[in-house]
Amino acid sequence: VTMELADGRVHCVECVGGDGTSAAELRQVLVECARALPFMRESIPKGYTTVKDACLAHEWGRVAVPMEEAVEVLRGQCEGQTVDVHGALGFWSLLGFMLVHDDWLLPRPTDMIDLVRPLVHHDPLAALDKTLARARPSAAAQDASADWVVPGFAKLGRDEQAGVRRMVERLVHDKVLCEELQAHLRGWKDASKPERDALLGVLVQFGLVVSHDVGGEAGRSGAGGDAREWLCTCRMDSRPGRKWDEQKWKDFVRDETQNVSVVRYTFGHAPSALFPHIIASQMSNWEYKAGYRRRSELESGMLSVEIQATAERHEFFQLALTKGADGATQIVVAASSVGLLRSLCACVERVASWRFPGLSLAVQVHFSGADGACVWRIGADMTLGRILASKDWDRSVRVELLEPRETVSMKTREIFMAAPGIFFSHSWKDRSIQVGPFIRDQIEMRMRELVWYDEQMMSTEDQFQARMNEGISNAWAVFVFLSLEALSSGNCLREICQARERQLDPTANTRIIVFAMEKEVTYAEIAAWPVKSFTFFSAKDRVPRTVHARTVKWVKEHLLGVNIYQEWVEGRPDDPEKQSQALDRIISNLRKPLDRPADSKPPPEFEIENQGEVWILGTKGDAELPAEALVPPHSAGTTAVAPAKAAPPAATTAATAADETPQSSVGTTAGTSSELPAAAPVEPSATTEVDATDKLGIEVETAPQDPAGATADPLQTPVDKGETQLPREVKAFLEERNLQLSQRDEAALVQLGVGALDDLSFLDEQALEGVGLKKVLAAKLLQAIRLRIAEQAPAVQPTPSPTPWAPPPPKRSGCCTLS
Repeated sequence: VTMELADGRVHCVECVGGDGTSAAELRQVLVECARALPFMRESIPKGYTTVKDACLAHEWGRVAVPMEEAVEVLRGQCEGQTVDVHGALGFWSLLGFMLVHDDWLLPRPTDMIDLVRPLVHHDPLAALDKTLARARPSAAAQDASADWVVPGFAKLGRDEQAGVRRMVERLVHDKVLCEELQAHLRGWKDASKPERDALLGVLVQFGLVVSHDVGGEAGRSGAGGDAREWLCTCRMDSRPGRKWDEQKWKDFVRDETQNVSVVRYTFGHAPSALFPHIIASQMSNWEYKAGYRRRSELESGMLSVEIQATAERHEFFQLALTKGADGATQIVVAASSVGLLRSLCACVERVASWRFPGLSLAVQVHFSGADGACVWRIGADMTLGRILASKDWDRSVRVELLEPRETVSMKTREIFMAAPGIFFSHSWKDRSIQVGPFIRDQIEMRMRELVWYDEQMMSTEDQFQARMNEGISNAWAVFVFLSLEALSSGNCLREICQARERQLDPTANTRIIVFAMEKEVTYAEIAAWPVKSFTFFSAKDRVPRTVHARTVKWVKEHLLGVNIYQEWVEGRPDDPEKQSQALDRIISNLRKPLDRPADSKPPPEFEIENQGEVWILGTKGDAELPAEALVPPHSAGTTAVAPAKAAPPAATTAATAADETPQSSVGTTAGTSSELPAAAPVEPSATTEVDATDKLGIEVETAPQDPAGATADPLQTPVDKGETQLPREVKAFLEERNLQLSQRDEAALVQLGVGALDDLSFLDEQALEGVGLKKVLAAKLLQAIRLRIAEQAPAVQPTPSPTPWAPPPPKRSGCCTLS
């Protein structure tokens, strides 16, 4: 586009070509494209044109009008007609005749030009000087453009002039508009504060300004105070700057040794508004507001930002607009962490595709590998933002070594040095499988930190133990999803043990966050445990497992000092608001300095051992426990009980019996003593056992025992016909999937606890084969169950909802007989 300045006005001389005809041709192409739009030639209510004509003819006297006021005025001018004024204004707003923003109407959008003019003036300080010069009696006539910034500047007092000049200097050098300056700018000074807020909202919508909140620098206006501020991206120089310098990046992050991946986006043609829109989109991102600390000035074509992620951790990123070796426009993205790089790349690609569709884009990732400098050129069939979002760190790609020139294969993990800073310790057999992904996504989004969750990180690794140790060693925070399953699992106990060791290590500064997955492991319940071994039945495979007395003692000594969050306890109704508040507290606490009490004692040493099928976590050198504490009160395979608790006071017995889900206090220090005398455990009859869905007293009927005490095989024992009947909804589901089950197979599903359709989600291959289902039939049944779960999964939203969603707990009903 060729422009020229003549008679004080800017004229478009030529577009696209240089032969003088392409401007008309371009206009004709635009008209033809508009006429080809699908809604052209559609009928609209005649009243719509009446509303448009009345709106354009009315003298409003201001740029922004409250919507309700505008509707009343236009209804008065459309007397005798039944017109949907709101719908008409919305329709013409889409076509650009007027602009509707929130609860405001801008009858003539071109009036916004007068509001933008002082913000983008090429030399507002010189305009102030011209205003002063014009005010002198001997001054000749001056250019009227002197009043385009601060009209009446010469009439202000000397102190007020100095304050306004300082604020204009910030507008020029820092690209920052403070609220107090708006009261002096041309076009803004005549608007009320609500109108100014509405007009600023319009500018934010179009990416011309962005709310400016950068820690201690906010509010640094000429008059001081806590005035609101906006970053004027419309003042940014959109011309490519100098070549991006990696040394300047290392000077900025104060780390000469940091190995960082640098992403270069090359555009065949880059509109001048592209880079300012990317800056506006990134800096308006709500998840960074709390930690922004902008250290460098907003230079020409470059933004350098420091973020305080936690009290101990700072993150850095740079966005730069440069020219490539071939003269093409490039946007360079550099970040100090993979989580931050992922957010930046997603921002660049989102703005480029949404606001400027059709741009040709090539992506290169420059990084330092083991053999020297490397380049990964990403093909047009994939986007880097999508690759980083999927966290596919084991993806093999072809990269180019610069010296010597050759192509090699690498994993994306090697390119981005993906070392997650947060580790999730959980069991695959409890509720954490449902709530873990939700909490992971929230933490990654709001903390800009990768989470080590073995759904992605460990499931395909051969050396599980080595990778687990590496994950915890690199983590500065460990999230423990606590359950009885976790306390009986060797891998979970190793993870919890190593996390506690690093928490006690003064050089590691590792934090531990504990989530209770079931009511038996809430703070109040653990505090009431006696130091004894106990057995429970696994909810997933119905196999008895034991939590050893030494593990119980260790948990009471080392986890009761940690705040145990119980907002995700199984069996309680999900409360998204409380869960969101809990995550807010967690993130807020993670950002605070680690409060480590002064202790000269060396930290204790822990040990993990295995006795048969029982895993034990304990402290080295602990006193031996009594023999009766080491043996579960019931033999494995016949009963399953959680640790017995002290009997409640008589006054509260009835209330406790009426409430099957007692509420446990979170983080309270006045818990029940661990040495309280335990009430005698309930001795079940020969035909009862405690069900895994409620390990504290719900009993279910089970198969009879022979005189020797062994449990008879339920599939070889005649069973009453009524007990083998599957619910109708389960049978309908099986028939719909063409799964024909014999009466024996149905009896097997009943024995596995299938009393409702949702109970099918707990079945796995091992459980089905264990009750005698044929492999082919078991495989078909599991495939049908997976498809049902996938169909019921909620759709993934493109942007996070303000209120987090957590999956509801599964229903467990059917074969239980309460006694």
